[in-house]
Amino acid sequence: MINRKAVTLVLAVCMAAGACGSPAHGTADKGRTGEAAPAFERQITKEYSGNVRAEAEVIFPETAQNGTCLTAQLRKEGIFERADELAGIASAGREPDSVQETERGEQLLRDYTYEDGEAAASVSSNGIFRYVRMRGVAVRGLLVRDKIDPRYNAEAFVSDEDLGGFSKEEAWQKVRDLLGDMGVSVPAESTECYRMEHEKMAEEEVRMADIDLGFGTPDAEPTEWTEADDCWYFITHGEWEGMRVLPELSGEGIDPENVEVLVSADGILYLNVFGYAVLESSGETAIRAPGEAVEKLAGQLQEIMTEEDYVITGVELCQLLLDIDARDGYDGAHVIPVWNCHVRIGGDSPYSYVREYRFDARTMDIL
Repeated sequence: MINRKAVTLVLAVCMAAGACGSPAHGTADKGRTGEAAPAFERQITKEYSGNVRAEAEVIFPETAQNGTCLTAQLRKEGIFERADELAGIASAGREPDSVQETERGEQLLRDYTYEDGEAAASVSSNGIFRYVRMRGVAVRGLLVRDKIDPRYNAEAFVSDEDLGGFSKEEAWQKVRDLLGDMGVSVPAESTECYRMEHEKMAEEEVRMADIDLGFGTPDAEPTEWTEADDCWYFITHGEWEGMRVLPELSGEGIDPENVEVLVSADGILYLNVFGYAVLESSGETAIRAPGEAVEKLAGQLQEIMTEEDYVITGVELCQLLLDIDARDGYDGAHVIPVWNCHVRIGGDSPYSYVREYRFDARTMDIL
């Protein structure tokens, strides 16, 4: 059974999130500009202590190979200036039934409703755009990606087989074109893709309901899934000049893949851009080597008094958004090049998890 309050609830929960505390902003290291920088390594493998080691893939664009990095700034035409346009793109040109602006905490929101509550869109001043249809909310709720959760089923939806003639490639191109119209650049391939087919969804809904019943959750009326519900579920992230763009509201406990789309042959069922920002070049700056970030991080991890294993699994050059607030025209916003380090904590345990540590790529200050 689909709850008609689901669309409003999903929007409200995410749009109410407040911004994280903003770290101090470093300045570029000017001391390296007079000498040629060595090529950055693509793999870092090193044992530091009994429970700290690096087995890290290093990701950066070729433009950063010489020790410099393109710098970015936010385009002044921001999310609120384009709010009506963005909502129109996501809703395929539908006219909203209502548009309302409200303040929730420190955020300014603009909410759109469509088709008597069947769909909704919302824009927040800290860079969150979301469009949802009730059916999309229901489909999204059936995918469980957390392997610790007893209802985990992500692998059951992994397939490249067409959905009634709507191929994965066609669906992804449709998503990329739509996001491009919105000013959001994404990689050539999505990070994750799931084939949400109606018969499989019906099976999983029954299986998950049985598990929930075992935990004392009241039984619910099953959803009547049809071919009209078939869709592709893509999870990816924004990028700029070959670098991942990290939203301000990111870090431990938040999925680093900040773009989420469910698309059927008929259009968008669910779209979330968590950290909407249109970037443009502002020059370039010298950056430090990724090995310096790994060495500094390893030193910090070795000081932690614990027997847990720490494995540095990746280092990626990213652009981090800070102090994003569309209400002031982004006057206080910063875009900082960072080395984003991934650490798997807990080794091979099924309860292991990944934590991110970020270093200003110019100064090696931890953020």
